[in-house]
Amino acid sequence: MKIQMALFGLEKSVHDMEQFVKQRGDVELHSFIYNKVEEVKELVSRVNVCDVYLFSGPLPYLYAKEEIEKNNIPAVYVPFDEFALTRALYQLKNNDFPELTRMSIDIMMEQGLVYEILHDLNIETQEIYVYSFGKGTKLDMRQIIDNHLTLWQEKKIDYVLTSVGEVEKELLKENVRCKRITMPKRNMEKAIEKAIEMAKHRISKNAQIAVGFVKIKNFEQIISDKGDFFGQELILKLHQILLAFAHQTYASVLYNGNNQFVIFGTRGILDNITNNYQEFPLIQEIESQLRISIHVGFGLGLTAKQAENFAKMALKECEHMPQSTCFIVNDQGKIIGPLGGAENFSQSPLYQLLRQARLNHETSQKFVRFSVLRDFKPFSAHDLAEYFNVTKRGAELTIQKLLQNQIIEIIGEEKPYQAGRPKKLYQVTCRFDLQSVQQ
Repeated sequence: MKIQMALFGLEKSVHDMEQFVKQRGDVELHSFIYNKVEEVKELVSRVNVCDVYLFSGPLPYLYAKEEIEKNNIPAVYVPFDEFALTRALYQLKNNDFPELTRMSIDIMMEQGLVYEILHDLNIETQEIYVYSFGKGTKLDMRQIIDNHLTLWQEKKIDYVLTSVGEVEKELLKENVRCKRITMPKRNMEKAIEKAIEMAKHRISKNAQIAVGFVKIKNFEQIISDKGDFFGQELILKLHQILLAFAHQTYASVLYNGNNQFVIFGTRGILDNITNNYQEFPLIQEIESQLRISIHVGFGLGLTAKQAENFAKMALKECEHMPQSTCFIVNDQGKIIGPLGGAENFSQSPLYQLLRQARLNHETSQKFVRFSVLRDFKPFSAHDLAEYFNVTKRGAELTIQKLLQNQIIEIIGEEKPYQAGRPKKLYQVTCRFDLQSVQQ
């Protein structure tokens, strides 16, 4: 099966890159040409089937970044790196413009690095202006053009070197001496190879097996309160919802008795329905229709057995949760979740303190869950490492940050064996009960 690659760029750039891609027999290329870079976002939204996006430069990638992240498809752009800039400056100095001292440059590169390259080429930098834009910069094409125009009109520069085709066109209309940095063949080929590797990795991941277990929470209590007939009717209704879900996601579902359903699918489907493991809409659907709480555990693996074992681990995590939730254990054995109840953790006071201490979202949620499951009892670095599935050193780094921010404190030591050093014991400094975590 061929890799489906979507290529975006100006006509000449796309034509140049097509020559490299067409030499390969494992890629089916879909080219999208724009006249103005602002059009690229809409072009990306039109792509229906694609394994990877490839952009002819950093600017179209930055304009389309929001749409790319929404689609959760890998993207690569041909970079304007040190080699590209050095090559352009060398050509300019030796062929077109020997007295290279008064110039304006725009490029996606740190200013400091640009000036280093100029210095290495023995180019005086006192009257060279660099307009640097990066991944975190809000892009404004007009601002880039006006920056060059102002310098030209104030007679501060004699030449403009731009990384953007549109900028070159607009400046030439204003009779500004200008040249665009041409992308080296090497950079194009490297970007294409990188895009192909990322696409292969995505296809491989999507082919992984996903196994899920679904159970009604407190099912025995429901039967005790409302009877066997009500319980069987509930199972039947849940089965219908899961069958509809399986049909939509090209998965299979079966009931294996004892209040447990099994779902078989692929990782690619799971990635999509969970919005890259951020949420699990099926939980909300079941809760709204049946007025019950459920637990869902998914496991990912290269084999069905591995995925099944990880799904059991994920379901076991759900048992400690008082509300409907879903956990996923990926092919590396890493626990992801909870999905469906994550926003409750985000509202907890402990979570807020952890985020203020600059712990990331995943670590903060894990530590809240770790504390709740242990009822906020003392713990050691070994306990934290085992739960987080990290090395003891990794757990100690997290503990150090928690200590520095006074979220936990040392309360003593334990020495479980006669030999060996005693283990330090830690405890959360403020007592957050389970109810506060749920609010």
